[in-house]
Formats: sequence, structure tokens, C-alpha cells
Amino acid sequence: MESRHHVTLVLFLTLATVYLLATSVSAGPRGVGCACSLKLDSATPGCIIGIPPAFSGFKCRCRMGMLFFLFPHCVGTRIPCGSGENCQAGCASKECCLMAGGDCNGYDA
Repeated sequence: MESRHHVTLVLFLTLATVYLLATSVSAGPRGVGCACSLKLDSATPGCIIGIPPAFSGFKCRCRMGMLFFLFPHCVGTRIPCGSGENCQAGCASKECCLMAGGDCNGYDA
């Protein structure tokens, strides 16, 4: 019976690892999307922009999620800027994160 639980645990850990690797690789051509990273060493754990949009006119919205209800991770989504917003290419600051309206709790105060 122990070996059955061991196989289940190994399968679970393998699938969790594959999922984490797949979500950490940005989809599409390089420079088109954005990516966010989980920062656990700040006062409040949260997301930061890891790879900002390479083109002006876009911002990166970070969202924190839970993988299998156990492992926190952050996902970035490139979204177009609204009229009147000044979205600069390559911006990964807290201000740019907040402009996108996502989870920006990983930035230091």
C-alpha cells in the first residue's frame, strides 16, 4: 500500500513541476508578452513585474494564484493602455504595476 501512495506523490510532484515550468515560460514571440514573479521576501508576499512589455502602449497586469491550492505563483498578462495613459516600453516599476491594476504587493514600500 505504501508504494501506491509513493507513486501518487511522485506523479503529483511531477505534474506540479511541469505546470510551474510551463507557466513560467512566456507564450508567443519574445518581447510580445510580459511575465510576473512571486516575491516572498518582502513585507507582504506578492507579485512584481519580471519581464515588462517590450513595446510602449502596453502594461503588465500581475495576478497571484495558487497551484493545486498549495503553491503560490504569479502570472502576467499584457494589456493595452487606456487613452491618456503613458505606458512606456520596458517599465517594471511599482507605478507601472499599479497602473495595470493587479497584485503589486511584492514591491518594497
